[in-house]
Amino acid sequence: MNSKVKPRPRLILIDGSGFVYRAFYALPRLTTRDGKPTGAVYGFIQMLNKIMRDFEFDGIVVAFDTRAPTFRHELFEDYKKSRPPMPPELTLQMPYIRKVCEALGIPVVEQEGYEADDLIAILARSAVRNGYDVLIVTQDKDMLQLLEEGVKVYHPLRDRLYDRDRFMEEYGFEPNHIRDYLALVGDKVDEIPGVRGVGEKTALNLVRQWGSLEAIYEHLDEVPDRFRKKLEAGRDMAFLSRDLVKLAVDGSFPFEPAQFRRRRPDQKALQALLHELEFFSLLNDYLIDIHSAEVNYQNLADVTSWERLIESVRDRGRCSVAVVYEGDHPIRGRLVGLAISPEAGQARVVRMAERRRLDQPGWTVNDVRPWLAKLFEASGVTVFTHDHKTLLEVFTAAGLPLNVPVHDVMLMAYLLDPGRSVDLERLATEHLLYRMINPADVRPGKKPWSEVELPALVDFLGERADIVLQLGELLLDRIRDPAAGSLWSVYTELELPLVPVLVAMEQKGIKVDIKRLKQLAGDISRKVAEIQQKIYEKVGFQFNLNSSKQLAKVLFEHLGLQPAGRTRKTRQFSTRMEVLEELATRHEVPRLILTYRSLAKTKATFVDALLHYADPATHRVHARFHQAVTATGRLSSSDPNLQNIPVRDELGDALRDSFIAPDGYLLVAADYSQIELRILAHMSDDPGLMEAFMRGEDIHTRTAAQILGKSPDAVTADDRRLAKAVNYGIAYGLSAFGLSQQTGMDVHEAQAFIDRYFETFPGVRRWIEDTLAQAREKGYVETLFGRRRYIPDINSRDFQARQAAERQAVNMPVQGTAADLMKRAMIRLHGVLRERFPRAALLLQVHDELVFEVPEADVDSFMAVVRDEMEGAYALRVPLVVDLHAGPTWLKAKQVGS
Repeated sequence: MNSKVKPRPRLILIDGSGFVYRAFYALPRLTTRDGKPTGAVYGFIQMLNKIMRDFEFDGIVVAFDTRAPTFRHELFEDYKKSRPPMPPELTLQMPYIRKVCEALGIPVVEQEGYEADDLIAILARSAVRNGYDVLIVTQDKDMLQLLEEGVKVYHPLRDRLYDRDRFMEEYGFEPNHIRDYLALVGDKVDEIPGVRGVGEKTALNLVRQWGSLEAIYEHLDEVPDRFRKKLEAGRDMAFLSRDLVKLAVDGSFPFEPAQFRRRRPDQKALQALLHELEFFSLLNDYLIDIHSAEVNYQNLADVTSWERLIESVRDRGRCSVAVVYEGDHPIRGRLVGLAISPEAGQARVVRMAERRRLDQPGWTVNDVRPWLAKLFEASGVTVFTHDHKTLLEVFTAAGLPLNVPVHDVMLMAYLLDPGRSVDLERLATEHLLYRMINPADVRPGKKPWSEVELPALVDFLGERADIVLQLGELLLDRIRDPAAGSLWSVYTELELPLVPVLVAMEQKGIKVDIKRLKQLAGDISRKVAEIQQKIYEKVGFQFNLNSSKQLAKVLFEHLGLQPAGRTRKTRQFSTRMEVLEELATRHEVPRLILTYRSLAKTKATFVDALLHYADPATHRVHARFHQAVTATGRLSSSDPNLQNIPVRDELGDALRDSFIAPDGYLLVAADYSQIELRILAHMSDDPGLMEAFMRGEDIHTRTAAQILGKSPDAVTADDRRLAKAVNYGIAYGLSAFGLSQQTGMDVHEAQAFIDRYFETFPGVRRWIEDTLAQAREKGYVETLFGRRRYIPDINSRDFQARQAAERQAVNMPVQGTAADLMKRAMIRLHGVLRERFPRAALLLQVHDELVFEVPEADVDSFMAVVRDEMEGAYALRVPLVVDLHAGPTWLKAKQVGS
């Protein structure tokens, strides 16, 4: 005879309404790309997942309130009377919350005349009678009255599980007396009055001593005077309140065990819902298993396989290519593996070898070259890849052909949604609901690709090529769709043609003066040490300058400076830059700290990085340029980052002086003059701005003169500086507070200055208002060329989020158009260089500036061509102007003729 007792089945009952409100108010506002609020749904799913992960169960139910009145409204007219209606943003999310429950296979209960708490109470009592153990998930205290044998209550906010013993330990009385306790203290949320003047401590003592309300009032003469009168006055409200917190345990709601049994999630419905809500991080919990799909990834081992692959590609007119390489930069990378997918679910993988070896299967570059030439020579074949630039660089380094049209999944995804990551793994998750093989599982510890076993390489690379092809066909249709506006032309006329331009820039690199950089590194190190010592002398002892905690102690405790704020997470006093800048107006130590940080950051970020990345043989730095990172369309760079070199200071000048031209060459710097303000004039069609640029006036002097009511000759340097801050700030959505921070003027004075600006240039105000109206209506803004940026928070109820969104909406059309114009100019110049100046090279693009390396003999004619091409890149209503300088270093190129 089996002596083991079969465990009772467990039913979990969840207070869904409590979950929803907690998720809505506890999480920051989340929206989809088009502005649909989703934060409550996201939080609700996360809380459900935690419960289902942490507790075993056989059945599960989520209970919701309805809007219909209950018996409590009949008992007490003011019950929940002042509670505001459900916020509109939450109302929009409730249908999705119910869909989530349905897709997860979780039954939902709701019934007019009952609150969620009542339904849970009825189901709990019935479930226990039917042989179930019950776990109630709620943060409402009134649910603790249900504690009995077989019933537990879990408080998710406190992460506390109550049974009778735990309750008794905490409260000191039986669970059924929680109603008597709540009758005394009331409930502000549900507007249960309780007894005025009786708090939690008093109520606990009273219930612990006498138990029920009846017993308390029977012993009223034993209650201290200060509480007796309150209890006497509140007798009726006490008993009414107890009736209000009573749960309808005997209500007529049917309990059917089969109805509440755990069901399998509807994976398709769940995936579609998470995709619609853009919960891509949650999709990973519900994605297709990588082994579930029927795929055919094979090692391409012989000539026959090559012939079949080429025939398949030619028949379909398209394929995808994926590669892995070894090396610190793709321009020097050694191709290790190559995969080609002619159709979904199919891929052929080529393992590359440096030389033929009998003991290791693989093809050399010489073996592969003719086959790829045959594959790509057929007219009409289109290749899909992810990161065309890297593929082109790796193929070029290997001497392999790629003379066919290439569509880049990464660039298409970037243009369709520039605010999100374009990693292939994320794109597969988002668009195909597919979880890809983790590269870390294929090459643990980042071991060389050449050491990865062939079967693992075939699975990994084959999958990548397969996914690229599927994504390519999908995204190509989306970017061609008329609903995408002009994104197709941005893709085909700007982003794709820019790829070979960036490849040439990365391959060429820019030469640096190693000796000068080492000297600069030493100079900075000495300055840092001097400042460090000076700080120690001022403070009186040594401490770790890089420790925020120690620094805060020095500034706010030892020196007694008034702290400006605490960090949200640690509650420590903040030592952020803006805090130190404010303190620096009052004390020398924070001023020195700012200088110390600036010097140390410049050395590490730029000087040390340039020395690290400089090629030992050529002294050239081959930075990597990225098209698919910024939301505005600007290029970014890394390894090293050259976009943020300090400007207009001693260190910035020293760094620029370290970029040099080789013997017989000069560096030519071509800088668009005030391009963003010219674009603003074009977009706003403001007569004042237009006239200033058409007449070639100094726009900042003109602005200062008109706003301040002075003649241009009377404008001072400070006047011009203020006007410049406003001119550029307007294009970045500058606020009065922002202007006051930049200039030191009072906020009211700054607002008055901005108001006078808009009175002077009313077209700019109209353009801003029209741009914001478009953003609110469509959810996105566009550049002149049609590049889009989605602004999901433009209609946010959160003031700060909405303000930030408005700044983005105003800034992006201007900054994004400047980026598009620069790319257009780079593409035009790339063709000119190849045809007319084959020995010249474009080396860098930094914001509105291009840096070239040009033979000295060609500089004059070259600069004339560059001016024509850049100024003619696009016909604005005002002229584009390019400032050109030449010199032996980047710094000196900036100085010549200035």
